[in-house]
Amino acid sequence: MKQLMRRVHLIARCNLLYRASAHACGELSACQHSYVLAICRRPGLTAEELAGYLRIHKSNVARQLAAMEEAGYVIRRQSPADKRRQAVYPTEKMERLLPAVRETGAAWREALTEGVAPEDLAVFDRVLEHMAKRACDLTGEDFREEDEPCSF
Repeated sequence: MKQLMRRVHLIARCNLLYRASAHACGELSACQHSYVLAICRRPGLTAEELAGYLRIHKSNVARQLAAMEEAGYVIRRQSPADKRRQAVYPTEKMERLLPAVRETGAAWREALTEGVAPEDLAVFDRVLEHMAKRACDLTGEDFREEDEPCSF
């Protein structure tokens, strides 16, 4: 177990590399796949809500949204709930890309778990869920079952 975090980090880095090379997504970067899934799943989130949903720093979200807006993947409109904030919505361009992004995630999961027995995956999933809950407890974050917007 002493290599746990190193291995988790390695898997996460390889996931980014896989997403970057798996298929052509126009101007979309590997890290923006998570944004596509989250924005299409929950259109109308503010940048701040999106940052909390993805658990990414607000400044990173602001930068990515600006790039995605410039590339035509998202539009921002005044939030109906709070007129001082901008809500983020997917464009048709993003919605056309969604199936490819989902397919990339499914292919990654399938390739990564190839050869692992289903019962072992079930145990591993329970252990990871426990660790995720503990991590949230230790950092004062709320654990939500919906914390898997990426499904990678």
